[in-house]
Formats: sequence, C-alpha cells, structure tokens
Amino acid sequence: MDLVEAHILVLDYLLSNDSINMKFNLGTGKGTSVLELIDYFEKANNIEVPYIFGDRRKGDKKILVADNSSFKSFFNWEPRRTITQMCSDGWKWKLSNY
Repeated sequence: MDLVEAHILVLDYLLSNDSINMKFNLGTGKGTSVLELIDYFEKANNIEVPYIFGDRRKGDKKILVADNSSFKSFFNWEPRRTITQMCSDGWKWKLSNY
C-alpha cells in the first residue's frame, strides 16, 4: 500500500504540473536480507517458505538498499507499513487473485 500511495502522489503531481523527468527510489530506506525477509514472511503468514542456498549470480551486489530520501523530501512522504504488514498484505493479495 505504501507503493500504491507513493505512485498516486506522483500521478497527482503530474496531472497538476508540467511533465518533467523524475527518478526516485521507493522503499523503506532500511536494508533487509533475503533470509530476514523469508523469516518475516513465514511469521506473518504462518507458513513455511522452501528455499535453497545457491551461488551468487554474476553482477549481484552484496548489499543494496533503496535510498528513498529524495522522494520523501520532494513529496513529504514516509512509508507507514512494517515489513510484516507488507508480507501479510502481499500474501492475502496472492491468495485472493490466483
């Protein structure tokens, strides 16, 4: 929902201003490892996520975190949901749409 609200802010801005080229990162601004995300998802949805460890793909970054500071500043926006809420909402959407 945070992403939806952010996109609506951009759309509203573009509808009431001259079109400009803007580039922003959206996210929580906090890093989360893949294993942490799996743990959040499992706990939020009371399910087990099967996974295996594999080799890092060529070009994969060791750490990558979205810097949302320019979007936050330009649109006076803050992500409001927790990762647990995001995992729960995403799973509910998946179950009701497939």
